[in-house]
Amino acid sequence: MKFENDLESELGIPKPSKPHQKPQSLLYHLEADLVDLVNLERVQGMIASLCESTREGTQMTT
Repeated sequence: MKFENDLESELGIPKPSKPHQKPQSLLYHLEADLVDLVNLERVQGMIASLCESTREGTQMTT
């Protein structure tokens, strides 16, 4: 399983101008409640699936 584009696209937030600003940009948008709940829940589900497959010792390939 992988993101179609990047995390920002999946969450519907703008990309920061510099790559090293990605973590703080993501945190800012989350704290400011600027991430649509539907997008956040979808990404949360993707991450949960990845964690579960890792815990089971399997590798997802979608």
